[in-house]
Amino acid sequence: MRISMLAVVLLASPAAWADEDASELHAMPCRPTIACTAEIVPAGALEVEMGFSQRRAGQAVDSVPALLKYSVTDRVQLQLGTNNIVNFGGTGAAQTFDGVYGGAKVVLVERGDVVPAVAVSALVSTSTGGMSVTTTDGDFWLYLSQDLPGVHADLNVGVNVLSMDSQPAVQYLGALSLSRDLAWGVGAMLENYAFVGGGSYADHDAGVLSGFTYAPTPRLMFDLGTDIALFRDSRNLTLFAGFTIVPYQYVKKQTAAGSSVAQR
Repeated sequence: MRISMLAVVLLASPAAWADEDASELHAMPCRPTIACTAEIVPAGALEVEMGFSQRRAGQAVDSVPALLKYSVTDRVQLQLGTNNIVNFGGTGAAQTFDGVYGGAKVVLVERGDVVPAVAVSALVSTSTGGMSVTTTDGDFWLYLSQDLPGVHADLNVGVNVLSMDSQPAVQYLGALSLSRDLAWGVGAMLENYAFVGGGSYADHDAGVLSGFTYAPTPRLMFDLGTDIALFRDSRNLTLFAGFTIVPYQYVKKQTAAGSSVAQR
């Protein structure tokens, strides 16, 4: 983790991003919040999210969620990630790579002054032989994002089809996230979310998540906060910290002699 954070700092330095148009790229985190923005980074941009969370209940569970996102076009993004690289009990004795998911996110409507941005995604998650993720699930989301007076709002609703290949069960979910830029790259966020249903495959879960963000450059954002559980059957509190970074964009630039490829 220390090496990863050092790499982030180096990538975030102005020298690493000397391109005069680099300011056009802005990190658009999905982590640590449940809700994601309906917007994506521009075509050719790679976005990386990574963090650390600790779920506290009878036994602490540490996890290192990670997500890679690549925008094929300005409206289509491919995603690959995991929510569960975990260590049960904090002893180091039960480390495992637990579950992976992948799929696509499509922006249907771009955000305007009145009309919100609208996007949908379809993801498939499956077990990698770990202890928490044991089924193959389909996750289907609808995203709405808009700037309101004083805040930015992201509203998500979705359906998860758990164990869709054998005795499936449906889980419904919703999340509303409000965020606000404060000053000097610092922002605040507040979110309420709930997961309902899922049969025997999932516990009911709902929470109130709050935290702060810091963006030293548009391409990099750090986050830190807490997630207080409203149902106490599986956890009481989750602590989180992490970052989102846009380290690379593949861009084609036209020249008098023809087209050339630039990387920034």
